[in-house]
Amino acid sequence: MKRLIASLAAVVVLVSTGRADFVLTGTEHLDVTTSHSVGSLYDQSTADVKTGGNIEDARVRDEALLRVLAGNVSYCHAYDSSSVEISGGTLYGLYAIHTSGVNISNGTMQLLATYHSSSVDISGGTVQIIAAFYDTSDVNISGGTVQTLAAYESSSVDISGGTVQSLAAYENSSVDISGGTFHGLYTYDTSDVNISSGTAQTLAAYDSSSVDISGGTFNGLHTYENSIVTLHGYDFLALAGDLSLEGELVLGTGILGGNWLDGTPWTLTILGNAPGATIWAVAEPSTLVLLLMGAVVTFIYYRKKKVSIQHTTRSSISLMLNQHGGFLCSLKVGGERWPIKHKG
Repeated sequence: MKRLIASLAAVVVLVSTGRADFVLTGTEHLDVTTSHSVGSLYDQSTADVKTGGNIEDARVRDEALLRVLAGNVSYCHAYDSSSVEISGGTLYGLYAIHTSGVNISNGTMQLLATYHSSSVDISGGTVQIIAAFYDTSDVNISGGTVQTLAAYESSSVDISGGTVQSLAAYENSSVDISGGTFHGLYTYDTSDVNISSGTAQTLAAYDSSSVDISGGTFNGLHTYENSIVTLHGYDFLALAGDLSLEGELVLGTGILGGNWLDGTPWTLTILGNAPGATIWAVAEPSTLVLLLMGAVVTFIYYRKKKVSIQHTTRSSISLMLNQHGGFLCSLKVGGERWPIKHKG
């Protein structure tokens, strides 16, 4: 009983009464329902901004937690290993510093900036003006809407959903895109972008940036300076314009067609192809074979047959089964036929 009383006494719940400022320490908690000029949270304290609540300047430190459920926060600075969770309300500016973490599932924000090794997860809501990321900060977007996103230094951005009107990668930043919708994607300096899915109206690569594309839908591509764009797929064709293929090198401008590695057909209009820039169309038959072999092996596994895969000296692929022999099927890749056998 004494331990229970001590535990309950350790949690002090305060009710806001319209004070100009508030300071929380230890495990104190505050429900913010009126206006405050400055709100400071330390240690493991928590505060919930609810309907009617307003904080002009919120400062969250140590391992403290600020939850914005409704109301308004003008500026919020998150330091150390603190956390900010936003599921409603409005914020003008949020700055994530050190190893702080931010989770946004709803609400409206004007400015979001991350520094050092902070992390941000966005699954909903709207960032209206700009989202800028510095140092080695990490940003994950699975939903919501971001008007402008800019990645700097060695920051990393992972996008699997949502809508980003304009995304720009600078310096040594890296961006992985596996979903979502974009109006424009722009790469600069030595940034690195990997795209496996998603939809974009325009993709433009500048300076010495590199872009690897293995999926998605894109209306227009521009390459400038010494940028490199690599398309991973197969059955590439120059469909229109003065576009031509010289081995794996794409020359000129026009419409290029092909299939992604998952078999999805696509067309891409190359609007600009600067003399110093490079566009590669890399066919990967070995990857296709591995994918098909994986599907065959999985099928046979569920049939409870022992399967092993071996490569012959003629680069053919055989499935060794402990039943009667004969050809199961054959693959034709890159102009060569690849037999698939099963033997006793």
